[in-house]
Amino acid sequence: MAQWHPFFVHFSIALLLVSTVFLVLACFFPAKAWSSKLKFAGYVNLWLGASLTVLSVVAGIDAFNTVTHDTPAHIAMKDHRVWALGTAALAIALALWSFLSHRKGQDPGNRFLMFMLLLAAGVFITGGKGANLVYTHGLAVASLPDTSNHDHGSHDHGSHDHGEDADHGHELNTDTPLSAVRAFHHALDEGDEAAVQAVLMPDVMIFESGYAERSFEEYKGHHMPADMAFAKAVSTDVSRIRVTEDDAMAWVISDRHTQGEWNGKAVNSLTLETIILKKAGDNWRIAHVHWSARPAPEDLGEGPVDDHSDDHEH
Repeated sequence: MAQWHPFFVHFSIALLLVSTVFLVLACFFPAKAWSSKLKFAGYVNLWLGASLTVLSVVAGIDAFNTVTHDTPAHIAMKDHRVWALGTAALAIALALWSFLSHRKGQDPGNRFLMFMLLLAAGVFITGGKGANLVYTHGLAVASLPDTSNHDHGSHDHGSHDHGEDADHGHELNTDTPLSAVRAFHHALDEGDEAAVQAVLMPDVMIFESGYAERSFEEYKGHHMPADMAFAKAVSTDVSRIRVTEDDAMAWVISDRHTQGEWNGKAVNSLTLETIILKKAGDNWRIAHVHWSARPAPEDLGEGPVDDHSDDHEH
């Protein structure tokens, strides 16, 4: 249903705007012989436009819930949805108003025309926000969305870990909780989706900056591509790591200092990363990731870098 949204919405936009133009012309030239016919044509366009707007909204809601997107796109989609629902409600209300007035042989008057002008403004604004989703965020196009614009300025979790992964190899090593965490970051660094999937539980929960993704598939469709792109743009020093482990569960907590440039902006943040893991046979897999970041103080000096001699508790 999502792919039908642009089809329906273009008809909605055209019909509602044409309706407004016809009604305005009929109002300005009431003495003309064609004025009443033009007004009726305006009503018909409004009724058809409002009907197709219902289909546009249904298809748009489906697109909102299914189209792959990143955090900035999600914010823009929510803004577009608010305007779309408000504009659609106004179009339907005006269509009902004009239909009932026409049946009674009444003229809805100048107040109705003012609301039609408001509707036209809403159509322009909503349409512009929809175009922004396509041409700025790359949603619903043949190629994958360019999720490199996922702004980590407010929650930089620094997945590119020179200090932590200086000794990594190319084979996936999840023999210990810490090696599994390092494998996860290395997979993000390399843009290796298969390796990320191998180290994460299918029902992994990932929290960052107030957002939650509750499965690998959800993470894959939202933040993971942006996390991979971000990892290539910055570097992170790990100042301390604490590993606590029992027979079947473990958690790894690390402090990270991320620096670099992202989307033309300087990045300098401190991040606390908490990762919970479960034992799966002889290997460890990540069940939960939580990133919490804040801007680093300007006078932050060089902290101790992870030398792999981490605190480890049992």
